[in-house]
Amino acid sequence: MDGREAKYIVIRERNDVTGFREENIYPFSSHIIHKNMAVKIGGELGPNRVLGAGFIRFTEKGPVCYGRSVSLNVSSREEDSLLAKIAFGD
Repeated sequence: MDGREAKYIVIRERNDVTGFREENIYPFSSHIIHKNMAVKIGGELGPNRVLGAGFIRFTEKGPVCYGRSVSLNVSSREEDSLLAKIAFGD
């Protein structure tokens, strides 16, 4: 797994079961534009729906998020790497 890389976005979504808002991370191919994926996943994205975006690198120590999305004008956040570790394992 070491060295593989993709793009990602973190979207705030409502959980249909609990009704609570939660943050979900979505990795995708580096050939896709962040904004296009955000619209595909989240439909019409209102303000503050995309919380983090950038690149995700899968290393032996676990996933690491970094950088930013130019098309969404959103940066990667420190907590994005934690979300990735929870979602994909260490």
